[in-house]
Amino acid sequence: MTMSDELQKLEALLQSGTLTPEEFQLAKQRVLEESPVTEGMGEIEEMKAQLALIQLEREWELERQKYLVSTRYGVKRMPTLYVGIVAVLVMLCPGLVIVFVEFFTRYGIQSNRDPSLKFFLLAYVVILIGVIWSAIREIIKFDRYQKAHPHYMRRRSELLGQNEPIQFEPLSN
Repeated sequence: MTMSDELQKLEALLQSGTLTPEEFQLAKQRVLEESPVTEGMGEIEEMKAQLALIQLEREWELERQKYLVSTRYGVKRMPTLYVGIVAVLVMLCPGLVIVFVEFFTRYGIQSNRDPSLKFFLLAYVVILIGVIWSAIREIIKFDRYQKAHPHYMRRRSELLGQNEPIQFEPLSN
């Protein structure tokens, strides 16, 4: 594989989000300086190391797809912890108002009870259950991604011949 091929591969990984800009710069520097992992190896060993790294990248991209969340428009995005929590909180606020109104309607603050209020309360509860289910799924996917990414980075560092994996801040939102 020529140096330009390697740089193009790294650029593609950067564009796909598999590599961060810092990782890209480090990898690019290694390619330009002739990485120590490939120095002294025969051509076959070098090709094996490159193929192992390419295979790892492909496997990670496939695994990463499992953690993505689809929006209502079909766009895939990385899950975040805060989206799930905020969605539940936003849904709870109108629900508390409805429960408050139902409570005071039922116990005599207003003598005329609106039967449609029960329907709206039931519809709200159904929607709230759906939002809570989506939030739980998002939080679970976020947690699984947070556990899988360091494993991938550790394996990648081993293949690149680094003693210690590059430390990254965990995603928080």
